[in-house]
Amino acid sequence: MPDVEAIASVEEVYAALQELDFEEAQVLDELDDLLNQVRELQPTWADRMAAVADRTTQLEVAHLTPVRPELENSARLAAAIQGRVEQLDQEKVVVAGARAKVEQTIALGQAIGDLRTALERSALDQASALVHRYLDVTPELLDSELTTLVWPPTGNGEEDEGSGWWDRADGVDGQPRDGDSVTTRPVLVRELFERVRAQLVRLVTDQFDQAVADHDTRTISQCFKLFPLLKQENAGLDRYSAFLCATLAQQLTARSAPQAGGAPSERGRTVARLTQLFESVARIVDNHFPVVETHYGPGKMVRVIQYLQRDIDSRVCRLLENFKEDISLDRQLADIRDYEDRSNRNGKLGSPIPGKRGHPARRDDGLPASLTRSLVDGLAPTASTTGPGTGAHREEPAVDIKPLHPLLTELSLIVQRITLYMRFLESRAAPEVEIIVSAGASVHTVYLNDDPTLLFNEAGLIRTSPLPSAVEHLSAAYIALENFILRYTARLALALEETEPDALVSAGVDDYFFVAKRSLQRALATAQPTAFKNVIYTAQTLSTHRFVPYLQRLLPTSPANTTPAASHGNLTLTKHNVHTLPAHPDGTPLPAFADVGVRNQRVAVALNNFETAARYMGKLVAELRRGIDPEVNPIWAPHPAAAIRGVQDALGELAAVEMRLGQLSRSLLEQFALITARPVMRTILQESYRDIKYVLSDEEYMDVKNDNLFVQRFVMKFNAVAVALQARLTPANLDLYLATALDYLVADWEKAVGLSKFNLLGAFCFDSDLRVLQQHFALYSETPLRDKFAKLGQMADVLTLEQVEDAEELWQANHLAQAMYLSADEFRGLLLNRLDLDAVRVKSLRL
Repeated sequence: MPDVEAIASVEEVYAALQELDFEEAQVLDELDDLLNQVRELQPTWADRMAAVADRTTQLEVAHLTPVRPELENSARLAAAIQGRVEQLDQEKVVVAGARAKVEQTIALGQAIGDLRTALERSALDQASALVHRYLDVTPELLDSELTTLVWPPTGNGEEDEGSGWWDRADGVDGQPRDGDSVTTRPVLVRELFERVRAQLVRLVTDQFDQAVADHDTRTISQCFKLFPLLKQENAGLDRYSAFLCATLAQQLTARSAPQAGGAPSERGRTVARLTQLFESVARIVDNHFPVVETHYGPGKMVRVIQYLQRDIDSRVCRLLENFKEDISLDRQLADIRDYEDRSNRNGKLGSPIPGKRGHPARRDDGLPASLTRSLVDGLAPTASTTGPGTGAHREEPAVDIKPLHPLLTELSLIVQRITLYMRFLESRAAPEVEIIVSAGASVHTVYLNDDPTLLFNEAGLIRTSPLPSAVEHLSAAYIALENFILRYTARLALALEETEPDALVSAGVDDYFFVAKRSLQRALATAQPTAFKNVIYTAQTLSTHRFVPYLQRLLPTSPANTTPAASHGNLTLTKHNVHTLPAHPDGTPLPAFADVGVRNQRVAVALNNFETAARYMGKLVAELRRGIDPEVNPIWAPHPAAAIRGVQDALGELAAVEMRLGQLSRSLLEQFALITARPVMRTILQESYRDIKYVLSDEEYMDVKNDNLFVQRFVMKFNAVAVALQARLTPANLDLYLATALDYLVADWEKAVGLSKFNLLGAFCFDSDLRVLQQHFALYSETPLRDKFAKLGQMADVLTLEQVEDAEELWQANHLAQAMYLSADEFRGLLLNRLDLDAVRVKSLRL
């Protein structure tokens, strides 16, 4: 084949084509020869294949035909053999069964002997295991016809010295009990085991009772494990539960006995006893749960819980009755209801004392001395105060509230302990009931059935117990007492309208939140949603209808010596000097800072009251919400989600009061800042810019760098204002006031800069002044100042441009970053204020 890449001329191309044509003709000739050979050989191949097929058919006929009858015979023979093998297997199974029965019967005979020996040796555990094995595990062995081989009936005439061992009911001392007699020999083996089981039940019961009397815990534990082997689960659980209750009573009696060296404290004794009782119950239930489940089966612990509940509930009810008698609870409730009725008729309870003046010394915990005395000594102020325009009121007797606070604390703890106890029992009993129901068994076969009056709830606890109603009565008493003392102490707190010297807030604010927080935390400690919600709603009602009006009453009708700042005259321009802000149109100077009320203590305290109240309320609500979080406070964990949501809704009502207080605080401070901050900041800016200009020579520029009068004046005057504010306003109010004041300052400063003339050196001074003052403001305010001074900063950037050509680039860069605070006219106007720039070129800018 020619080398195509070596072809260099047309003649060589033609020669290569001729050569390819020749080779193609040769290939075609060879293909034709091959096809001719195939056609010639095809008949020969067909004949050979036909011959092979005929030979295969002949061989099949010659060899397979004689074998077919033999195959059928072999199949019939295999079926017959298989039938015989199956018959032999069945006979083998019968023989194995018979052999097993014989072996089991022999073992049964040996077991009867072992049973007799165990009874004679008082080995109750071994005997119980044998009885359980043959009566419960393999009862079919007792009905076999072969049992007559090991236990002959009575009629064979054979008697031995051990006759009667199967139902002799000896006492625990080994002597027959009175009235017992030897009965006839049982006829059947099943009857033998039944009578032995009845005998074992009596023996195990007697031994258990004797062990309880002897305080033999080892024997008690052994006997407790035998009851389920004798099919006496309920009897064993009841006796063991009675033993646990008796042991618990003895422990409580020993703990409550006076210790050497002093008598137990009366106050808190009931809480301590209930705590010991419920902790002991919890230990008993949790410690014995695996024992009962191991020997009696899943779900059986609910009966022990019910037995314990019945005993503990009655014991707790007796404790509560004694407690109520000791503290004369019913009498105290009656006295409070009578006092509230009289006070409500006079319109006094929950209302501030009219005309109350003079503020006593304060305590470290936030309560004034007068309120301290009423809380500690029980000398509560009466409602017979006469004030201007109020008229005389009939004097109400003082309420001795000294014992109420420890009593309420004890009541809340009692309700908490009982609530947790009931939730604990429910958490342990409910899963046991679910196990019984899921197994398809009836719960009544496990529940206590010795008293037909007992009714049970879905969790398996006794519904007819007297404890829930006792707790409801106690909880209702706590709610009544707590609500009363909250209203009463809130009234005392809100009766004080004066403020101590140098105090930031009124005394009533701290005192009100002191008493409200104390009552709400006590209610939270009950771990009972109903009681907690009730006290929350009382606090919300007091806050809405008493506390907020109290704060509003402390507001002055108008700030002292304020001058309206609605009109400030028209802005004027002075040549080459910074534009200054004018005085009032009538020519009078702007009011001094001290005259507009910031240093007026009553105004500042009234503003601080709202901010402090909103902040305190927010902290209180947040603290209470954390208190009902099961992850933070485990005593609220057992409550269902619906109960927690109900408490959250109640706290939402209290949070609404916080929101209202916050809105009032911000609104009042903004109104006050509108009256005071605008003229003050305008005056500071005006006086600081006196004889200041931003068209500077080189020498003037260096003088300004060395001694910046504007910054010095401004800082001095602003510091005087800020120091006065710091002494009178809370940090939050100070921050909000300064933020509002800076808004007014920035607005006036922007107008002044827009109307003032500059050169490049003056623009540099303005930029420096702006940065220095912005850093100085940050020392007093936590509010971010970047956005407030963004426009002024952009004005400084425009004024410090060195040439007009840079203006378009700055304009476009700010627009692309969406950070342009200046309009096109303001941008061009600032450049026109630069006296050293070409005004024609500035006007020709494309903005």
